[in-house]
Amino acid sequence: MSRAKSFYNTKELSQIKRYAAEVLQSSEMVEDAVALLIDVRDWDNLAKLILDRATDMTAQGRNKTLAEWLLSLPREMMENTPWLLYWFGACRLPFNPTESRRCFDAAFQQFHAQDDQTGMWLSWSFVVDTIFYAWEDISPLHKYAEIFQDIYRKEIPFPSLSVESRVVSCRFIIMVMSEMHHPEISAWAERVFTLVQQSHDAHFRLQIGYYLAVYYLWTGDFTKGQVVAGFLQKDSQSESASPLLSLFGRAIVSMYAYLSGSIGHSLRIVSDGLEFAQKTGVHIWDNQLIAHGGLPSLSAGDVGTLSDLIGKMELSLPTTKKIDVSYYYYLSSGMFFLKGDMPSATRYIELAVKAVTEIGSPFPIAVCNFWWAQILFELGKTALLNIARQIGLQLKSKNLEFQIS
Repeated sequence: MSRAKSFYNTKELSQIKRYAAEVLQSSEMVEDAVALLIDVRDWDNLAKLILDRATDMTAQGRNKTLAEWLLSLPREMMENTPWLLYWFGACRLPFNPTESRRCFDAAFQQFHAQDDQTGMWLSWSFVVDTIFYAWEDISPLHKYAEIFQDIYRKEIPFPSLSVESRVVSCRFIIMVMSEMHHPEISAWAERVFTLVQQSHDAHFRLQIGYYLAVYYLWTGDFTKGQVVAGFLQKDSQSESASPLLSLFGRAIVSMYAYLSGSIGHSLRIVSDGLEFAQKTGVHIWDNQLIAHGGLPSLSAGDVGTLSDLIGKMELSLPTTKKIDVSYYYYLSSGMFFLKGDMPSATRYIELAVKAVTEIGSPFPIAVCNFWWAQILFELGKTALLNIARQIGLQLKSKNLEFQIS
């Protein structure tokens, strides 16, 4: 390179570097090709390389590397090329859902204007994901449900089966998160259940299987919940699964183990999941896993383990998601309940109810109100029992109906 700089002029050297980048890329030496393209500021070919490799790189969990490549492009090029925005959103999703959502929103608007059905639907579906990953305020889901209906009622065919599967699944996710009372939710669940059984895509099964299993476990259909959890357990251990989706699978398997009475197994899965998160650097799901360990510990009356898990959650409280904060309050209330400290148990469950009410997801609201009713019942008060019962009936949750009975 040193000799070349003195032998060739700038234009000739740039041409050689571009050709070298082509050779390197065809030889699967992609990182070296990227370095050369950045050096000669060949943004068009760099963008083409990124778009060619983005699917494989995100599937391999190489989000940070892909994001670095994207950020090397001129900002104007990124903001005016919807597929580049889309992939940057995908890169940021495991680490910053709010930033990711802005990218997918902007990409959706551009795809919609260009009548790019694939890009439009995929961007829409990933916006739904970002709201779920953030778990701060799910009220925007109503807006995206309306967008879905506006486009869906036009009966424009989906561009592919894979896109249709993802969009249908995300519409179901909105129902699970914010419309558990929807009159057609069970029919949509059956549609998604069929898609999960027929799919050979481990990533898709992990993605939608999580929400489907949550729906079945929340409503008390443990037979189907076990089937879906079985898929997820296998897929989460696959080397091809991205770290984030692998953690999804572990979380739901631990949840099923707890609800079916296998407390020890649930705690082992949580421990393995936290170790995996430490290894991969994807920590967005840590507190969800810790909560999944706290619930069986609470059920077993294991104050020691519960206290240790709550201590781990405390470390991240200033920066964690609101749903995780609500878990912290809920588990703290349970710990004080086990210790017989009813004033503290009451204070913490009130904080938990406040947090989940601000989020707006029906089932967590129901669960926290039920626990509050149980604490008050121990104090000789029955004021909240009827409220908890009505929520359980509205959500058609056999779990809540059974517990309140």
